[in-house]
Amino acid sequence: MKRALGRLLSTLVVLGPAFAAPAETPLIALVLDTSGSLSPADVARRQEIAAGLLAALPAGSEIAVFNFDDESRLVLPRSADRAKVMAAIEAQGRAGRFTALHDALYDATRYVSEVPGRRRGIVLVTDGKDENSALRLEDGAALARDGHVPVFSIGVGKVQDRVLRRISKLTGGRYLGTDADGAQVAQQVLDGLPAVQPVPARAEAVAPAGLAAVPAPAQPAAAGAVAPGATTWSWLGPVLGVLAGLGVALLVLWPQLGRNAAAAPAAVAAPAAASELADEPGTLVMRMEDLPEPTDRTMVITMKPLLHVTKGPDKGRLFEVSLDAATSVGRAEGNDAALGDRTVSSQHCRIRPLPDAGFEVIDLQSTNGTFVNDRRVSRQRLAAGDVIKVGETLISFRMDHMKGD
Repeated sequence: MKRALGRLLSTLVVLGPAFAAPAETPLIALVLDTSGSLSPADVARRQEIAAGLLAALPAGSEIAVFNFDDESRLVLPRSADRAKVMAAIEAQGRAGRFTALHDALYDATRYVSEVPGRRRGIVLVTDGKDENSALRLEDGAALARDGHVPVFSIGVGKVQDRVLRRISKLTGGRYLGTDADGAQVAQQVLDGLPAVQPVPARAEAVAPAGLAAVPAPAQPAAAGAVAPGATTWSWLGPVLGVLAGLGVALLVLWPQLGRNAAAAPAAVAAPAAASELADEPGTLVMRMEDLPEPTDRTMVITMKPLLHVTKGPDKGRLFEVSLDAATSVGRAEGNDAALGDRTVSSQHCRIRPLPDAGFEVIDLQSTNGTFVNDRRVSRQRLAAGDVIKVGETLISFRMDHMKGD
């Protein structure tokens, strides 16, 4: 008996950190620059910093690993498993042509902000260069500041010190220079993380005109418990259910009961976006040997991405989508696609070109959300003909043909 009790106590000592209250251990997003602007020596230095940080953090700390080059990625969701985190760190090399630093800052901030009741922050290891991000530095910095998520930046490679100092300053973090080792970084992070923030009351989203806001589902009560303010009229629910069933049946049978008096139902109109696109002229593609007459000129056909507003206050307007930078969509006048719809956020979403010549839409935590083909998205690759919904506005993403010599 004593021997068994001793083994149990030993097990509790070993597992003690795992049972610590989550608020007592930090949640860190480790954001690693994997772009081609870093040399192999810079990559080795980056790995050294990350490994030292991991070793120096207290037991039970959770790490989420992000990387960024042409785009931002979540490599490893938050984990307290040191072996998994170390494996994720060691797997990061260098790739891509661009450095989506601003996107990575925004994505990492949003990720840790969704975990309430924790001391949380971001450790950013980069040279500070940004290329081809869909977002601005201010987007991620504002999100971090509002969510009390400080950014601790460490420079590697040909460092743009002013950029890293600005990121840390805007977010309430610290710039740790280029010489800090992992243990020093861990100490600075632990000293600089803010206290656990209270969870704010969830605000009601603004529903577009004509649509009723859907209330949050009530949590089920424990068996036998009576919800506060509830009565003991347990028969009322079944009776209302029967009445609702009768109402549905009546609605289904009503057209048949009154078909002799009612006119034939009108055909359902096709969606505006689909009907308008169907009227556009097609493009005839032929092989050179099939041309009716020889020609010494080759007509070049290129694709031009456009946003065509098919519903809303700006119906009929066309906005060009940049091939080189992000195209901003929102109610504020400074947007590339400025909309007059009051249910659209001032900075609603952005459309970013991808390295493979495609495009994706990114929601900027808008009040009423961004939808692609009736599905709410935070980030979604676009195809020609997709319908983007922002507020009460529908926008068709088009790839028009442009002809030239």
